[in-house]
Amino acid sequence: MIQDDELLHRAIKPKPQFWNTKTDTVSSALFKDSKGVSVDRNSNRTNEEIKLCFLNDFPDLKGEARLNSKPCREKRCRVIADPIENNEHHALILGSEKIELTKSQAKFLSRNCIVVVY
Repeated sequence: MIQDDELLHRAIKPKPQFWNTKTDTVSSALFKDSKGVSVDRNSNRTNEEIKLCFLNDFPDLKGEARLNSKPCREKRCRVIADPIENNEHHALILGSEKIELTKSQAKFLSRNCIVVVY
């Protein structure tokens, strides 16, 4: 089970729709995905280890968004472990009723994450 204080990391691909250029923050589009929001659990790894893993999979990344799972749950999102081949740390953020987050949930997460630019 993913604890409330566990840090989640979302890769930010170089897509213009993921950035709010006026404020240099991420847009809610970063947290909209019909298959669920793919994140990596911290799993006692350093931020540098996570960055290297992300860049290994996606060399052109713009950065990452970090947030604890507690705000996700406070906004009625489900946070579930979802290990995949070659990534035991993979998890998903899902909507409360459907897989995809609502606009409100996505906006909330975009405003409550920490953006780290690579």
